Formats: sequence, structure tokens, C-alpha cells
Amino acid sequence: MMTVYLGALAFGGTLLAASLLLGDVDTDADIDIDADADVDIQAEADAGTPELAAAWLPVTSMRFWTFFLTFFGLTGAALSWSGAGVGAVGAGVIATAVGYLCGAAIANAVKHLKASAVDSTLTGDDYIGSTATVVLPVTADRPGTVRASIKGRLVDLVAETEEPVRLERSTTVLVYALRENGRVLVSRADRAAA
Repeated sequence: MMTVYLGALAFGGTLLAASLLLGDVDTDADIDIDADADVDIQAEADAGTPELAAAWLPVTSMRFWTFFLTFFGLTGAALSWSGAGVGAVGAGVIATAVGYLCGAAIANAVKHLKASAVDSTLTGDDYIGSTATVVLPVTADRPGTVRASIKGRLVDLVAETEEPVRLERSTTVLVYALRENGRVLVSRADRAAA
């Protein structure tokens, strides 16, 4: 049995090391094992628990198998070497349980982290409603530049105004529209608040 544990540890550990060094890519396959499994999963999905079924059946994930093999092999080898007194069958059961739990936990944790990833891409809607500071003066007949802090980034924008007064440098302005040419329309923040 030690050969099985060491082989699983070597294979899983190699996959784990490769994913750490080369980058981690998980490919999930959609596999129907048989008609009964498909019906059971569908029944759970109808009951409102598809996430629970996916959490306990992560066997289509390469990440699951990587961690399963690594921790199955590590636990089995450690129990066999230590002479813990659980016997060959006990060591196999414990190693399988530890491997499964570690594989499922890691696969689900990464899945949830990917689902809650923050997108820092700026869209037109992100500009509208933001406050900015005039960097280069803006007049009704001449565009200028404003600097806004949007999603934690400082962004310089070409700005236009419809106000009859000149917006001087360091004036706080409010971005209220985005033109088709990519320029933003601004007005003085104190005027917009009134």
C-alpha cells in the first residue's frame, strides 16, 4: 500500500508544484456518469441546492484531483510510516477521507473566490457621478482636463462644460455625462449640489 501512497503523493505533488510554478488553470468538465446521477442532481437543483451538490461532487475538477492525490498520498504515507496502529484498511479510509475533504475544500474555495472576483475595469457609468479636480482649465468653448479617483485609480479625463464661467485649476467638479467622443461633461460641484 505504501507504493500507492507514494505514487499518489508524487503525482499529486508534481501537479501541485507545476500549478504553483506555471500558473493555475482549472478545467471543469461537465460529465454525466449515468442517468441516475443526472436525475439525483436535477432533483437537488429543483429543491434549490445545486451549489450543495456541486460542493460535494467536485470530481470533474482537475484542482480537486490534484489536492486529493497529494493529501491522500501524504496522509497514507504518514500513517503507514508512523505505525499509528490503525491498520492498512484504517489508513486507507483515513487517507481517502482526508484527500477528499482537502480536494473538495480547495476546489470549492477557489470556485467561490473566482465568483466573487472584483472587476476594476472602468466603464462610462463609473465616470458619471464622480467628483474630479480641474487640472487644466475648462471653458464652454475650450476643453480642459480633470483628474478623478475612480475605483481606486487616478484617471485624467478630457472635460467639457456647458457653464458660461471658466472652471479654474483646482476647482472641484462633478462629472454628469459622457459624450460619444469620450469626453466628460462637468459642472462645479458646489453648483451641482445647490
